[in-house]
Amino acid sequence: MASPNDLLYVEKFCSNINGPILEIGIFKSQFKSYFKGKDFTGTNIEAGEDVDIVCDLTDKNNPLPKNHYELILCNSILEHTPTPWIMADVISDLIKPGGKMYLSCPWVWKYHKYPDDYYRYSFKAIEFLFPKLKWSNYAYSNELKDTLTFVDKDGLFDKGRVEIIDGKKYLPYSLISMLGTKV
Repeated sequence: MASPNDLLYVEKFCSNINGPILEIGIFKSQFKSYFKGKDFTGTNIEAGEDVDIVCDLTDKNNPLPKNHYELILCNSILEHTPTPWIMADVISDLIKPGGKMYLSCPWVWKYHKYPDDYYRYSFKAIEFLFPKLKWSNYAYSNELKDTLTFVDKDGLFDKGRVEIIDGKKYLPYSLISMLGTKV
């Protein structure tokens, strides 16, 4: 499920996209209505609301067309695959040259199983996983709307702040967001 800040980010940097558009791990999409009237496809590993194509993006023989999508949306999905390096390679091959990918994923987040929960990512980890993309517009946020904060890619997350809950200190929830362009 995407954060409310994902739509704010996409509105800011991807409003001129005409399609085709692919949302990975789609479930009750907030983007489908935003891109209404455009060639928009939703995919997930199982059937559900807004899912047009059921497939596993760790399978290089999936039915999605290569070098096809002008924009791929991947929100809070990458942490759920045990082989993100394979998924990253497959996703990169789906983006047409000059096309973009909006990616948001947890940096600090609670365990959330669907179908399981494996990883957390930094900006540099995403750059490493997706070497075919040139990344820009680095930001972090939490699950609350309007907390999107743009930073230098080497900038600090939350400047060391912690949350205090019931007298105990915890790291805040933080998502990272980035825009990649296939070169």
